[in-house]
Amino acid sequence: MRKILLALIGLSMFAGLLAGCGGGQQTSAAPGVSAPQQTKAAQQAEEKAPAATNDVKSLLAKTKDIKTLSFTMVTLVDGKEIGKAKMWQKEPKFKMEFTDGAEKGIMLMDQAQKVAYMYLPSENMAMKIDMTQAESKAKKSPLEYDDELTDDSKYKVLGDETIRGEDCKVIEVQEKDGTAKLWLSKKSGLPLRAEAKSATETSTVDFLDYKTDNIADSEFELPSGVQVMDMNQITAGMPKGQ
Repeated sequence: MRKILLALIGLSMFAGLLAGCGGGQQTSAAPGVSAPQQTKAAQQAEEKAPAATNDVKSLLAKTKDIKTLSFTMVTLVDGKEIGKAKMWQKEPKFKMEFTDGAEKGIMLMDQAQKVAYMYLPSENMAMKIDMTQAESKAKKSPLEYDDELTDDSKYKVLGDETIRGEDCKVIEVQEKDGTAKLWLSKKSGLPLRAEAKSATETSTVDFLDYKTDNIADSEFELPSGVQVMDMNQITAGMPKGQ
């Protein structure tokens, strides 16, 4: 699945990963531990590392045959919920439904056509948006986090945790502006939670209610009779700033 979904929420995570520290650097032995002992301990750690790496890759492999996916996404900043949305994806099309108070909004996206529609059912109106520029800034869908985990040097496995009663493998990635963590379900290989920490805040996305049932193509289409406004034409007619 391609980069579209989380840009709409504004969560910046698992982008700009840093490569791991280069090898070949010598370190002094810890107090009370001889150099041979330290070398042996390092060798044992290296022997365990491939097992953890293979475990992660085997989890990611479970998602490869998923063609359609629907789920609920809840975004929190410092523990406070700031957004909740229902998602549908059937590459190259995506749909996001969200509410702002009593107002419901629906975003329909077609990656192949590089176009999106922001649809307001209460107004029977939609705004057409050119996604050519936005696509390069878009973040991850649940099926795309494996893009960041293909290089073993760019992440480490922290261990196992349980999220909402489901066993997960916890992975940490060091980013330019902080650390990011991902909780992969051992059952499905899909992320149940993603977290990004910066110097000022912690952003979390919980992925709930996954379904892989087939999704009708009509789910990604505007209803007939909706008035469509082209945002490119509207902005082209606006006076340019001095």
